[in-house]
Amino acid sequence: MARKKAEVIVEDKAKVTDAERRKRIELVMANLRKKNDGIIVGKLTDPEVQEQLHIEFIPTPSINFNSATGGGIPKGNVCIIAGEADSGKTSLILETIGKMHRENPEGHFALWLESEASLNLDYMVNQFGIDPERFFFIQFDRNHSAEQCLDQAEALLQTGVIDLFCINTLKALIPESEMNKSMEQVNVGAAARMNSRAMGKFVPLIKQYKTAMVLIQHLTTNIGGFSMYGDNLILAGGRAIRTASMLTVEMRKASVLDTDPIGKEDGIKINCKITKNHCIPREFPYRKFTYYAIFGEGIEQILSTLDELIDLGIIHKAGAWMQQLDSETGEIVDKWNGRNAFREDMKANPDKLEKLKSLIHGSFETLSEEEVVEIKEQEKLAEEAEEATNG
Repeated sequence: MARKKAEVIVEDKAKVTDAERRKRIELVMANLRKKNDGIIVGKLTDPEVQEQLHIEFIPTPSINFNSATGGGIPKGNVCIIAGEADSGKTSLILETIGKMHRENPEGHFALWLESEASLNLDYMVNQFGIDPERFFFIQFDRNHSAEQCLDQAEALLQTGVIDLFCINTLKALIPESEMNKSMEQVNVGAAARMNSRAMGKFVPLIKQYKTAMVLIQHLTTNIGGFSMYGDNLILAGGRAIRTASMLTVEMRKASVLDTDPIGKEDGIKINCKITKNHCIPREFPYRKFTYYAIFGEGIEQILSTLDELIDLGIIHKAGAWMQQLDSETGEIVDKWNGRNAFREDMKANPDKLEKLKSLIHGSFETLSEEEVVEIKEQEKLAEEAEEATNG
């Protein structure tokens, strides 16, 4: 005998008052919060909801990076730093952690999952100023699969105390299904599937605890593909990480020119291109900028600050002499004979440098229409390569 279907009473919504509707949904949300401890469910007017939707940043030592991205490395979101070898990816994040530690004597913990054996303790502590007591480290090796390392990272993230979590690099993490196979055995798409599961686990976790998650990735040559723009480098790792990322920055090492604020013997020049930025929805996201790194010192901030101060008319230059005038009285506040004199003065007086840095906002350029089309082409190539790999 067929079971009789339960009668469904359809209520006329037009007869339900607005106050009654609000009362009903508030009651359901209250029950959900009571049954699910820690769940965030509510209206946009609720402080907890607003806190989750508000994006804060961990500033990097590069003023230009912070200006172009909206503030630096976004908290509670995934950020991809991609580039070729020796393009400054790892150093940028290490120096950002050092800056975070120096400016915040307590708390502000960093978690680092290392798969490339590229770190040096003396370099991290003495050059970048990282506090060893607030830097937590997981090493990927032959005795542990990538999944085990990611599970360890998840356990530490669940404490809710990690401010910045970095994986260096995701591409070098080998899934368990690949670990014990011979070189001739192929497991297609294993890494991409692992990355997809990892994003599914980590994204809600870092959102809940406002942890900035950084994936350092190598740009990979798209074998078999062709770009009409002559650049066949694509961001590998699977569609999941590209989708999860709120900010993606590509970094390329460039030639130091005579017109640059540093010389070839002083350091390196790094060109950056933002290929995705959902942290600044009201602004044009596709931007490019440049910063410099001094050998043995880190990201250059003094001479690049000077150049912008001159461009803004805050410091006036006449020949080798440069002077800063009081904006109200016109009297000379400070003066320097040459760029080296300015640099030495700022190194000796960091408080003076910080005051001058507060007067500038960093510089960047928006990408041209052709450059934006190129980004879309690279994204298409990455998807095609992924589909070809997965069969």
